[in-house]
Amino acid sequence: MSDTLSILRALLAEADAGRPAALCAVLRTRGSTPQRPGAAMLVRADSGTLGTLGGGGIEAEVRRRAFDLLAAGTSASLEFELDHDHGGEDTLICGGRMMIGVNVVAPGSELTPYRRAIASAEGREPAWFPMTVIHEGSRLAYRVHLEITPVLLIAGAGHVGHAV
Repeated sequence: MSDTLSILRALLAEADAGRPAALCAVLRTRGSTPQRPGAAMLVRADSGTLGTLGGGGIEAEVRRRAFDLLAAGTSASLEFELDHDHGGEDTLICGGRMMIGVNVVAPGSELTPYRRAIASAEGREPAWFPMTVIHEGSRLAYRVHLEITPVLLIAGAGHVGHAV
């Protein structure tokens, strides 16, 4: 199953324990980027994280901003141009663009969409969860799809099927 599925499980564990957390997900990319849409990272109020948005300076900046959003109890979209301004010595300068959504899930938040996504993914059905962010004053709604690991079926018991 996808890494995002384990991140959603951890998000629910935080919420069920009454602790706020920020779910960060790549919503859009253009050009060369270290991750593709759907990649996710959970930022916990205790400063722990789970998952990755590609590492380096961008991930550190998203993490820093996610703590600010956790404190404010708001969600947002963050845009990055992967150039020398966000490169740094230890990161790659990809040259692309990324839009990352940060949804704060506080105690009392609606968790049904996340539970439904987990159940669908565990049932090997198409799965997604909604992410709504404010971008340039507008409210934008996205569907973040979970990758389901495909199953390979080998039909027949011939010499090729046996070898595979």
